[in-house]
Amino acid sequence: MKRVLLGAVVIVLVFGLSTAAVAQSTTGALVGDVTDSSGARLPGVGVKVVSQQTGAARDTITNELGSYRFNGLPPADYNVTVELSGFKGIERKAVNVAIGGTSTVNFTMEVASITDTIQVTEQAPLVETKENAVQTLIDNKHIQELPLKSRNFMDLALLSPGVVMDQGAAAGGQVTPISFGALDARYKSIWLEGVDFNDEVTSGGSSLSDPTRIQLAQEAIQEFQVMATGYSTEFGRSAGGVINIVSKSGTNSFHGNVFYFRRSDKFAKPPFTVSNGVASPLNPEPFSKIQQTGGTVGGPIKKDKAHFFFSYERQLSDRTVSVNIPAAIKSFVSGLGYDTRTEVPVDTKVNNYVGKLTFVLHPSHTLNLSYLYDDRRLPNQQVSSSSAADHGYNDVRAAYFLVGNLTSLLGSKSVNEFRFSRSIQKLNRIVPGNNLPQLSFPSVSFGQASNIPQSRQQYNWVFVDTASRHFTGFFGEHDLKFGGQANKVYAVGRINNSFNGAYSFQRDQPVTAADRAPNACQPYNANTCSLPFSFTQGIDLRNNNAQIERSVNIYYGFVNDSWRVTPRFTMNLGLRWDYIQWVGDLNGTPYPSGVSEFELFRRMIVGDLRGVNYVTMPEQHDWSPRFGFSWDTRGNGRTVVRGSFGYYYDRVNTTSLRSVIDGYNGFTTSAVSNDARTTGVANTFFPSLPRAGQISSAGGTSFNVPNPSGKFPYTQQSTIGIQHQFASNWAFAVDYNHTFGQHFQQSRNVNAPINQPCTGAACIYPVIPGSSIRLIVLDNSGVVKIDQLQTRLQGRLNKMTLNVGYTIAKAKGDAGTPVDAYNMHDFGPLSNDVRHRVTSNAIYELPFQIHLGGILTFNTAAPYNKVLGTANFNDRGNTARAAGVGFNAGRGEDFFTLDL
Repeated sequence: MKRVLLGAVVIVLVFGLSTAAVAQSTTGALVGDVTDSSGARLPGVGVKVVSQQTGAARDTITNELGSYRFNGLPPADYNVTVELSGFKGIERKAVNVAIGGTSTVNFTMEVASITDTIQVTEQAPLVETKENAVQTLIDNKHIQELPLKSRNFMDLALLSPGVVMDQGAAAGGQVTPISFGALDARYKSIWLEGVDFNDEVTSGGSSLSDPTRIQLAQEAIQEFQVMATGYSTEFGRSAGGVINIVSKSGTNSFHGNVFYFRRSDKFAKPPFTVSNGVASPLNPEPFSKIQQTGGTVGGPIKKDKAHFFFSYERQLSDRTVSVNIPAAIKSFVSGLGYDTRTEVPVDTKVNNYVGKLTFVLHPSHTLNLSYLYDDRRLPNQQVSSSSAADHGYNDVRAAYFLVGNLTSLLGSKSVNEFRFSRSIQKLNRIVPGNNLPQLSFPSVSFGQASNIPQSRQQYNWVFVDTASRHFTGFFGEHDLKFGGQANKVYAVGRINNSFNGAYSFQRDQPVTAADRAPNACQPYNANTCSLPFSFTQGIDLRNNNAQIERSVNIYYGFVNDSWRVTPRFTMNLGLRWDYIQWVGDLNGTPYPSGVSEFELFRRMIVGDLRGVNYVTMPEQHDWSPRFGFSWDTRGNGRTVVRGSFGYYYDRVNTTSLRSVIDGYNGFTTSAVSNDARTTGVANTFFPSLPRAGQISSAGGTSFNVPNPSGKFPYTQQSTIGIQHQFASNWAFAVDYNHTFGQHFQQSRNVNAPINQPCTGAACIYPVIPGSSIRLIVLDNSGVVKIDQLQTRLQGRLNKMTLNVGYTIAKAKGDAGTPVDAYNMHDFGPLSNDVRHRVTSNAIYELPFQIHLGGILTFNTAAPYNKVLGTANFNDRGNTARAAGVGFNAGRGEDFFTLDL
C-alpha cells in the first residue's frame, strides 16, 4: 500500500508541477553557443528561429554563458539568426530539427563598423556532442526515396545497427517484425504523436495476425526515431528499443501527390517446389497481385496560423493459395461436407485515412489534432498448403485513433506539452463456412479450427503531460524534463476452445466401412484401424465463446536532467516509475494467505478452490534509474565519447494472461478427450460427436495455474562508444552494448515427476500425488545475455548520401519451454541471434531531379530449435531434442538482398 501511495505522489507532483516547465517526444531542440572571434562567450545575443514550412517564429537571448536553447520545436527546417549591437548579424538557413533530436548550431560573431548580415550555408555537423543515446533518425528524404517493396515504412528501422528481422514475426507475415538486440519483437515500444501506441493484447502481434493497432500509410509519415539504447526515462515499457513516429503536417504552401503501385506475379519468377533435390514448378501456379493507390494534400487554412494535411491509401491484394489435399482422402472428406478446394482466393481490402490540423492559438500556444482510421477486410486467413479453406477464418478489423497535442511556451525557458488520445481497436475472426468438427490429417486439416471464432476489442483513454525547463546554475546548465501518463484500457475478448470438437488421424487415408462396424477396431490398433486416433472437445462452463475482460490501467512518471557540466561534458540522469493495474478478469481473487504455492495448485485442481479465478500474477511497481554521458574530447564538435547504463522494464501482454485463465480448472473450459493409442478404445462414433458413455476419459489432462511469484521482464543495458567526424563530410561511430535481462517468459509443468526414469505408479508427482496431470505455470524466469559491437559510417558527398552499418553480435537466452521442467535455464542462441549483419543505403541525385536509391542487406543465418516432436525428459510435452543437441542448435541460410 505504501508503494501505491508513493507512486500516486509521484504522479501528483509530476502533473501538479508541469506548469513550471517539454518533452521531446514529438518535438526537437535547437541549441548552441555564441562567441566572438577570440573565443570569448557573448551573453545577451538575440537569437531568432523561423520555420521554413509554417513561418512560426521563436526568439530568445543567450545566457551568461553565451549559450541559447529552443525546446519544443516541431520537426522542420529552420532559419536561425543571431544579432548583437556592434557585431555583424549572422543567418544560417535550412537547419534541420528532427523528432526527439537536439541540433547544435554554434556562431562566431565578428565586429562590424556598420550593420550587416552574413549568410552561412554550411551543413549541420554529423556528430551530436550532447546526446548519449544510440539512435537512428529515418528522415522524410529516406522514407520517400529509398525503395520499399512492402510500402511499409517501418521496414526502414532495419537500417539501424543492432536491429534485425524477428524470425517468428516475419514467418507469420506481421507488419512490424522488428527485433532490438535479438529480443522478441514483442519487447519494443511504439509511440505515435507522443502517445503510447502499443497493442496491450499481444504487445506486437501473434502467430495469427498483426497487432490490432492502426497500420500507418508511408505517405503520411514525416520521420521517425529508432532508439536502440541509452534513451531517456521519458520512454519506457520496453526491454529493447523504442520507435517514435510523427506524421506530416500542413505548411504555408499547398502540396499534394497521387500514387499508384502494382506488384504482380507477372514480373516474378514462377514459384516452384523441391522434392529429392529436384525443383518443379507449382501446378497450378498460384496467382498474386497487389495494388496500392492514394494520395496526400496539405496546405494553409490561414497562412502562419492554421494548416491541414490529409492522406488516403487503399490496398488491394488478390492472390490464390494452393491447398495440398491428398487424392486418397479428397472424396471421402468432401462427402462429409468439408471444403476440398485446392485453389482458394484471398482478396484483401485495406483503407487507411490520416488527417491532421495545426492551429497557432497564440504565439505561445500551438494545437495539433490528428485522426487516423484503418479498415481491413482479410478473407481466408490461415489457409495454406496444409490448412483447407474451411480451416481458416475471415479477419475483419477496424481501428480509430484521435490525438490532441497542446504545446505551450511558458516564458523563454519553459515549455509544456499536454496530450490526450482516444483509440478504439476491434477485431473479429469469423468462421467462413461450415462449423463442422476439425479433422487433422498428417498433410492437411479441415473444419472449424479450435481457436475460431474469436474477437477482441480495446478502448484506450490516454492523458500525458510532459514539461521541460532550461536554467543555469548548480555547476552548469540544466534541461530538466519531467512528466507522466495515465492510460486507461478497457479490453474484452472471446475465443473458441475446440467447442465443436477435433479429430486427429494417423495416416492420410479414408475411414473404411469395415472399421465403422461395431467392435471392428476394438481394441484399437494404430497400424490397421483407419478411425481417428484422438478426439478432443472443449466444454464451456460459462457461455459459448467465453468472454474474458482483460482491462488494465497503466501509469508512469519520470524525471530526467540533461546536465551540461562544462561546454564539453554533458550528463543525463533520470528515474522512471511504472505501474500496471489489473482490471476485470485479470484482477482475480487474491492468493489465500498462509497457503503454499503447491497447496494452492493442488486445491485448484482436486480440492475446494476449483473454479476460482485467481489473479494470474501480482501487480508490481517498477523503478528504472538511467545514467548517460557525452564528452566532446577536443571541444571542436568532431569527436565525442558517450556511454550509458539503465534499467528498462517491459510488460506482460494480456493474451498471455488470458491464456492462463482459459486453462484454469472449472473456470472457462474443460476438455473431454480420448486418445485411442493409450486407452485402446476406438472412436467409433466418428464422424458424429460422441454421446454420453462413448468417451473413455473425461476431464482435462493439462491445466494452467497462476504464478504468485511472477515478475515483469526487464533488461540492464550498458553502452560505451565513440563517434568521430573526419574530413568535412564523413563520420564513423563504434558502440559496444551489453544487455543482461531477467524474468523473460517461460512455461513449465510444476507437476512433472521428480524421479526419472519412471513409469506408472513408480512416478512421484510433487503437486498432485499419483496424478500425471500437467500443471503449467507462466514462469517468467528466463534469462538473456546479449553483446553487440555496432559500427556506422556516414557520408555526405556532393550528390549522394551514404550510410553503412555493421553489427557483430552474440545473443543467448533460455528456451521458452525447457526440455527439463526442473532445469529452467535451457540456455542457447536466441531465435534472432544473427551474428553478423551489414546494412547499407544510399541516395544519389541524377540529372532532372531524378533520385536513385538503394538498400543492401546481408546477415548470417539465424538459429532454429531442432526438436523431435516427442515427449521430453519429464514433462510429456513435445520439445524433446536428440542427445547432445542444445537449444536452437540449428542454423538456417545466410540472407542477402539488394533493392534499387
